[in-house]
Amino acid sequence: MGELRLPGLVTGIDTTELIKQLMAINSRRLATYKVQQMAYEEKSTVLNELRSKVSALETAASAISDASKLGSYKASSSDTDILTVSASLDANPGSHSILINQLATAETWIQDTSTFDYETDYVGGGTFIYS
Repeated sequence: MGELRLPGLVTGIDTTELIKQLMAINSRRLATYKVQQMAYEEKSTVLNELRSKVSALETAASAISDASKLGSYKASSSDTDILTVSASLDANPGSHSILINQLATAETWIQDTSTFDYETDYVGGGTFIYS
């Protein structure tokens, strides 16, 4: 099929050239919008990365916010033959002293000496009951 061209019709204006120039102006606007779109997409990517890092920081901070998971206390005794110690998760840090109200006493044996002539008499064989 043939092509029909009527440039300028009656007025003498070259409409083909006018349309090309209008298209060029519109394409410049489109190019400007595309550049803006790329800038917004780049900002969006950076913001998503920042969001991800802040979320990771929040997770790490909440993991150490529980003092029972963070704190670890060690208890020690200068002489473990006399006193042993331990520290629980709710222990308070610092040095502590132990107050001993009563020392251990020596073992005492009571003997009924009424049947012996002397305190040093030999008891002899038999059953010894201690209570």
